[in-house]
Amino acid sequence: MFVGRPDCLPFQEGITFEAGSLDDYSQAILAYLNDGGIPDDLTAVLNETGGHNQSQVAVADFSGDGLNDLGVSYFDLTMETPESLLNIFVCQDGHYALVYQDGPGAEGFFWKKQLWVWQDLDANGTAELVASDTQCGAHTCFANVKILAWDGRGFVNKLTETTDDLPSPEVQVTDADGDGVFELEVAAGGIASVGARPQRSLTRVWIYDPVQGIWAPDRETLGLSNFRLHALHDADAAAKRGDYETALALYERVIN
Repeated sequence: MFVGRPDCLPFQEGITFEAGSLDDYSQAILAYLNDGGIPDDLTAVLNETGGHNQSQVAVADFSGDGLNDLGVSYFDLTMETPESLLNIFVCQDGHYALVYQDGPGAEGFFWKKQLWVWQDLDANGTAELVASDTQCGAHTCFANVKILAWDGRGFVNKLTETTDDLPSPEVQVTDADGDGVFELEVAAGGIASVGARPQRSLTRVWIYDPVQGIWAPDRETLGLSNFRLHALHDADAAAKRGDYETALALYERVIN
């Protein structure tokens, strides 16, 4: 079913999914998988049950045994305060086991578990799962991104420092030199409020440190802006580093 990786156990059509409250979903998904439920169908099954219309299922070999495992995020939109869960199910001895569970976040906010990327990011032959806790206020969302990797016993976060100061983020991985080792990029889209200051995009990049086996912050890049204030800031920064030609051009832009 999934190219390049055998599945944990034989699948069967028509397996039913049964769960009551959100607390039941982890064990209900586990039962669905071990009864032979098809992972490809799990997203549709969750979306049809209790309003989980943005559930995600990631299929990859997360544990390094050559068999497919699953990461599942889902949240309950029918609750007064929607809550979300993230589970990772690993194939062990011919059946699935629940080895990672991240529960609901703080009350009073929209809190969603989101899956961004599931692939081998450090060229070690085992996939990592890039996921986030997304918390939304009245107008803007923030996300705490994690790179979850198998350490032989469970999953640990390999991303150092937080991302939850970047408003309205978009997450992607890049491999500019084609060596199979990926950088993580989180781009801030700005605060979505009419009362906010002039907004400017910011992209923060983490690179892989093979000695420590982690992704560490490396650089930040400001996006282009049509606001006079940002052109002035860029001119001042250029002057401070001695790039007077760029500074003068930018000051000219501000004046005109």
